[in-house]
Amino acid sequence: MRDDSTWSMPRRAPSEVARLFIVRFNMLQNLTSHSYTVSGAALLAVS
Repeated sequence: MRDDSTWSMPRRAPSEVARLFIVRFNMLQNLTSHSYTVSGAALLAVS
C-alpha cells in the first residue's frame, strides 16, 4: 500500500503550477530569443 504523500508527482495547487510554468516558459523564451539572435547574425554573415 502506497502513501500518496510520498508519490513522485505530488499534487500542486493550480496557481503554483501556473507560476512554475510561466517561469519555465520565460526561461525558455529567453534562451530561444538568444539563439534566434545568434542564428540570425550567422545568417546575415553567411548571406
